[in-house]
Amino acid sequence: MRGSTPSFGTIKGGSGNSLHKTWAAEMGLIMSTFLLFKISIFGVGVFVFGAEFCAFDSNAMSQGYAIELYFDPALENQVLKAWNVLARRQISTQLIEIESRPHITLFSSPLIEPARLENIIKSFAGKQEPLSLSFSSIGSLPNDKNVLFLAPTPTLSLLQFHSQLCDALKKEGIEIGEEYRPDSWIPHCPVAQEVPKIRMGEAFSVLRDLKLPVTGYAMDIGLVEFSPVRELFSFVLSNTLEA
Repeated sequence: MRGSTPSFGTIKGGSGNSLHKTWAAEMGLIMSTFLLFKISIFGVGVFVFGAEFCAFDSNAMSQGYAIELYFDPALENQVLKAWNVLARRQISTQLIEIESRPHITLFSSPLIEPARLENIIKSFAGKQEPLSLSFSSIGSLPNDKNVLFLAPTPTLSLLQFHSQLCDALKKEGIEIGEEYRPDSWIPHCPVAQEVPKIRMGEAFSVLRDLKLPVTGYAMDIGLVEFSPVRELFSFVLSNTLEA
């Protein structure tokens, strides 16, 4: 989730640096588009395409902290391509405005001490391998933000990954909000927010051009504060503790 040239904290863990550079280059292109086509975005509406309807409230993430899952450069670029087209067509620039980065949110809380999470996330990342992802459908959130997203196939490995993270957080006494508990979490990658109601159909057509499924890997996990989004730290999924 993230106006100006992107600025982030240090990405820890080798290959995360190359991923950040790829993302930053793409965001430079998108920001050029945004500066040309900055618009006022309004309206409400709910649509879905080619997938079961997924209903949950994302308004809880108005301010706070989030643990996010980041992708390999090729997959990240596919998501950024959608952002770029939506911006060029003046459909949505919200994710660019808040300086977001393509991601899947694993956990979010309005009040939490970042330092408390760093060791938890670092240890967790060291036990995990890159995670295979396949974005196979498109969906919309039924709220006043008009969010469109790509939904990954909810594979056992993805669900176990999330469940293990929740277990690690709970062991440290961190409460998991209802929408991020394993039995109710709906994994999704936002591609547009605050889309005008009259342009929702056009936005879905743009996303169809991605020719789903789009596949790749989750490579990094990190903590951000929002909004605007500022990355506090991230770690590569490296499985080094089993080496």
